[in-house]
Amino acid sequence: MKHFTLLLSLLFSVYAFAQSDCSNSQNVSLQVDGTTTVNSSGVSGTAPTSTCNSIFYTASDVSAGDWYTFTPSQDLVVTITAAVPGSVTNDYIASASAYEGSCGNLICVGGDLITVDGQDNLVPVEIQFIASANTAYYIAFDDYYANIPAPDGPLGTTAAFSFDVSTSTNIPTAPNAATNPTPTDGATNVDVVETTDDNGGPIEQVAIQWNEPTTGPTPTGYEVYLGTDQNSLNFLGTAQSDAAGSPINITGMQYDTTY
Repeated sequence: MKHFTLLLSLLFSVYAFAQSDCSNSQNVSLQVDGTTTVNSSGVSGTAPTSTCNSIFYTASDVSAGDWYTFTPSQDLVVTITAAVPGSVTNDYIASASAYEGSCGNLICVGGDLITVDGQDNLVPVEIQFIASANTAYYIAFDDYYANIPAPDGPLGTTAAFSFDVSTSTNIPTAPNAATNPTPTDGATNVDVVETTDDNGGPIEQVAIQWNEPTTGPTPTGYEVYLGTDQNSLNFLGTAQSDAAGSPINITGMQYDTTY
């Protein structure tokens, strides 16, 4: 009886802590052109040091993580989904990041969290990306909602939950690159337009525009990033496909600065 009890305790420990950090991520066995449901024991491991949901929160806003990994043997479209909680008080409210690379050098490929739509309905998590053959990918769920301070939080718990990983071999063809960007790459002495806001305050802005590709699939939209460090750009927002060719005014531009 003592040996039997010890064995059960050991198995429980392995199950509970298998996904405690990136280096101990639980392996997900992918089904090609199918769906794998993964059951988590909860978010209680090491928090990720970076988040792929940076427009909502930073790594300093989370204190725990739940880690998974997979390495596909062929190129696949991968979709990670987590359903809305049955109770925003008693259930885990999902927020997740997906990375490629190694535990010491994780690169974001997608992120999402439970949000609310215009009708106050909860929207499930969905992260989709194209995974390359023989490349390691990592999924980290975190405790963002349960870690929100009062009076707005905490929300939900870090209790057990489940999520799905679906794959497809039907990989879409990417559109060709946009062309004729204005300002051009490497342009100097770019004109800064000075105007004022509704309160009479000064605004310095630069108009950017481009042409959509004339061959290949039609883009569904464009994500615009800007910054003074090419390795750390800020996401400004998404422009619709028909925005190509129409100037978009970027405000807050400074003279004598390289962007």
